Amino acid sequence: MIINQYKDKYSKASHQSLPIQRIFENISKNNIKTPKTQRIGNVFATTTAKGRKHEDIVGYNGLLFIDVDDCIFPADVKETFIGITHTLAVWYSSSGNVHALIKIPICRNLNEFKRRYKAFIRQLQPYIEGYAKTIDTITVNPSQLAFESYDSEIYVNDNPIPFKYILPKEEYKPVELNINATTKSSQWCIAWVQNHINDITDNGYPQVLTAAYTLGGYAAAGYVSQHEAMDALKAFVRNNVYLNSNESSGNLKTYLSSAESAFNEGLKKPLVWGCKN
Repeated sequence: MIINQYKDKYSKASHQSLPIQRIFENISKNNIKTPKTQRIGNVFATTTAKGRKHEDIVGYNGLLFIDVDDCIFPADVKETFIGITHTLAVWYSSSGNVHALIKIPICRNLNEFKRRYKAFIRQLQPYIEGYAKTIDTITVNPSQLAFESYDSEIYVNDNPIPFKYILPKEEYKPVELNINATTKSSQWCIAWVQNHINDITDNGYPQVLTAAYTLGGYAAAGYVSQHEAMDALKAFVRNNVYLNSNESSGNLKTYLSSAESAFNEGLKKPLVWGCKN
């Protein structure tokens, strides 16, 4: 199995690819002491010919990358993974927490990957209660970087059994929205953001951020109240089928927080109709 590597967290494209056994050897031998932002990052779940965007994914490797944070007893967490027959490898992260790779069937698409990931996390959670506080579910992103660390006693299982359980597909049904605007200008602003959010069917983050930032500018100029605008923005994000689906690149919680942050940034720069600046 060949794994894409990136020079650091800021790299947009893979600089080289290595057999996974070489990466395990590096973890066991290289006592890395550089800051996390300067370390090599590996993408274990997928391969790509370009960057780490979901649209660049060429294929899935049949692996889940699991990152357990806030370990109270990291050795017990590691031993728990060693006892799981689906574990390909488990090692300590640079912060003293635990990283693991879980073998799964080769996925055909992002939706399938996320359903297999969430199924495993649900079954894992009871086994690490009391040993750790958090499973960092950002690794539901199959392009997530795993920064190299050092563990001379990395555990590698040459013949893991694939974890085959998968959650059923979710059927999301949008609710009917009833949003009242107080003025004609606020009606226009709310209809504008509704159209932009409703049109999102892929690549969600940049589109949510752009719409939220622009709406913040309209609110700053007085065309719509901040309260009305924010309530409408959150309602439309919550109601978008793609943003709520397993096909989405993120999850609803992060979309909502990102939208609020972008809206607040937009408030700093009023957008006046008919004015180019």
